[in-house]
Amino acid sequence: MIVRQMASALLERSASRPVVTLLGPRQSGKTTLARQAFPRSQYVNLEHPTVREMALSDPETFLARHRPPVIFDEIQRCPELLSFIQVAVDQQNRNGEYILTGSQQLHLSRGVSQSLAGRTALLELLPLDIREVQSVSGADLSLSRALFQGGYPRLFSERLAPETWLPDYIETYLERDVRELVQVRDFVAFRTTLRLLAGRTSQELILSRVAADAGVSVDTVRGWVSVLEATFALFRVPPFFRNWRKRLVKAPKLHFIDSGIVCSLLGVTDANMLDTYPLRGAIFESWVAAELRKHFANRGERVTMSHFRASPGFEVDIILERGSRIDAIEIKSGRAVNDDAIHALHAFEELAKSDPTITDVRKIVVYGGDEQYRRSGVNLVPWRQMQEFEW
Repeated sequence: MIVRQMASALLERSASRPVVTLLGPRQSGKTTLARQAFPRSQYVNLEHPTVREMALSDPETFLARHRPPVIFDEIQRCPELLSFIQVAVDQQNRNGEYILTGSQQLHLSRGVSQSLAGRTALLELLPLDIREVQSVSGADLSLSRALFQGGYPRLFSERLAPETWLPDYIETYLERDVRELVQVRDFVAFRTTLRLLAGRTSQELILSRVAADAGVSVDTVRGWVSVLEATFALFRVPPFFRNWRKRLVKAPKLHFIDSGIVCSLLGVTDANMLDTYPLRGAIFESWVAAELRKHFANRGERVTMSHFRASPGFEVDIILERGSRIDAIEIKSGRAVNDDAIHALHAFEELAKSDPTITDVRKIVVYGGDEQYRRSGVNLVPWRQMQEFEW
């Protein structure tokens, strides 16, 4: 059994809210976690056609038959239940009654915010973080292997080969969800766009360039990216902006949630290929961005994440904002860190000194080496210790 870092946050939220909504990509372990955390709760799978038909045809009677505590899995398949759950929790006035899981946040988030506002806690369960992966893979896991396999739990619990399971996942789950959420007339163009996006992971997302390369309209690409974001395939990191009299890049950066998915889309069929792969640094940067998102999501916390680049000038890969404190993070896949990364962080700190709303800049480099230490006032954090670092 894989022990998930999210478990304590899930239990804490259920003790203070009548409903907990657990969102995340398909196969990220939502069902397993919910059933392990709440073994006495009734489990109802709304993916089952017969069960779903009953819920859709008579939601009030269906809810009366499935009294809490209950887990409703894949609630986006029957959003009509949300209004009836609202009525039920208002009548019962007890915490920990309903656990909802969902893998599509485009429509579900709207329904939850309308029907269950103030009644539900929202948590996000993503694929395994590096600490969870190491717990089942061992301490000898290499960086290339970690990037290649990604973090979907079934790869580890069932000892599956990433090079065969991940392409099936992309076709079975990712592409199916897109078809359900948006009408795709040219599926060849969509698959081309998906591969083009994978090749641009950790880069600034210029929709017009992707559209030109894929041979589709900008609006089409925009719609597909929104759906891929809604199904937790990727996420966009907006640009950091302050009025520092600098010409700043205003495009968001694109990151995929799972590095294994990126490798599969790019045709990487073996971990050893990544040792000299041209996009290794880009894949690693997105892996670090996703690890940071997992770190805070597993604790039920939210943090503002952005990126910074002056044009022309230097850039900082990730900026984390905590009120008046900022973490400026550079990401390097090599086993050693050169002076350029250090200089960029110091340059950003100098700019930040002119901003009275910023009281502290903590400078960090996440890199592909093994030793954690400080150099020239900068914290160097090895990739294996990302989840142990005090972010």
